[in-house]
Amino acid sequence: VFANTLQTIKFPKVGPTEIPANCMANYQALVNVIIPEGYKKIGNVAFCPGLQENDIGTLKLIQIPEGIENIGNSAFKNSGIQSVRLPNSLLTIGEQAFANCNYLTSITIPANVTNINSQAFNNCHNLKDVYVVETDKSNVTIPNLNGNSPFSLLGLFGSGGGYPQNVTRNTTVNGEDY
Repeated sequence: VFANTLQTIKFPKVGPTEIPANCMANYQALVNVIIPEGYKKIGNVAFCPGLQENDIGTLKLIQIPEGIENIGNSAFKNSGIQSVRLPNSLLTIGEQAFANCNYLTSITIPANVTNINSQAFNNCHNLKDVYVVETDKSNVTIPNLNGNSPFSLLGLFGSGGGYPQNVTRNTTVNGEDY
């Protein structure tokens, strides 16, 4: 019953430090997720409304707080997310974490990210801007549009197309120090 009607979920401030795998999977009506500080991991398939490519959910707003270090495989796959600003604490983005997010238009990848797994942004056809925050300590290589990278655009964005138009490397995003 809740899977078809629940629109907002706010996780408790005290308790576990991980959003469990599959905890909100198949919740088709979910629009808003609020995760307070204190969590370290978002589990596999945590907010995926369904694993089929046409199972596009209504999730639009997600507040991913500082402290999150890992976003699991397919965590937001098929969601309706439009824009994501990932926390500086983030280290790993799982395989297909944001795959098939057809409304995703921009994403900011912080400097501390050291592992972006394959097809993390597969079939994100409207993803136009990828902001990569780099510092002297950055250990991850993010693809640029001319392919001079150990990662390939195909590896991150999959074979379904939807490659971003702009990949910007900087320490400042939209006028803010990141």
